[in-house]
Amino acid sequence: MAQQAKDPDLEPPESLFDDVAYAGSGPLRRLARNGVLLVFAVFILVGLVGVYDLNGTARAESGPVSVDVDYPKTTRAAQDVRVIARIESANELPETVYLDIDQDYVGMIEDILFIPEAESQTAHANGRMRLEYQVPDGSRGMRLVIEGRAGDQWELRTSGTLDVVVGDDRLEVPLDTWRFP
Repeated sequence: MAQQAKDPDLEPPESLFDDVAYAGSGPLRRLARNGVLLVFAVFILVGLVGVYDLNGTARAESGPVSVDVDYPKTTRAAQDVRVIARIESANELPETVYLDIDQDYVGMIEDILFIPEAESQTAHANGRMRLEYQVPDGSRGMRLVIEGRAGDQWELRTSGTLDVVVGDDRLEVPLDTWRFP
């Protein structure tokens, strides 16, 4: 058999990565790599500490009526969101209590549920939603809950105001929720 002459141009390379630059060769690349790793580590540590699930409490008083509101200070997309308003009065509550809330704040909650179910819901032109609740006779306290899950839209911060109207008293509670990716 005749031996064929080898053409050096037709020889396969020793490695397919011969023309790829060595990743650890420059200080800028090392700095970039360490920076990316640091960002990932901080992101994971922040999650482990629980920063993505902080809750806040706000209180308002007017005369004999007070309201305590528990709400999320931070949330992430698809995370459960619950706003709880506890109304207490030294006297009996009137027959009807109103809860006014900014539609922008309610808009960040998907699959929203009002507990107990409101007797009526009204959207106002000023960007507010009014919920009307009937109060059981002789009641001095009431618990109202808005719950659902945080929507997918991206806004870094959602602010709003929750007002509880009891007779002639209007109690205003500011709400401020930060959203993380």
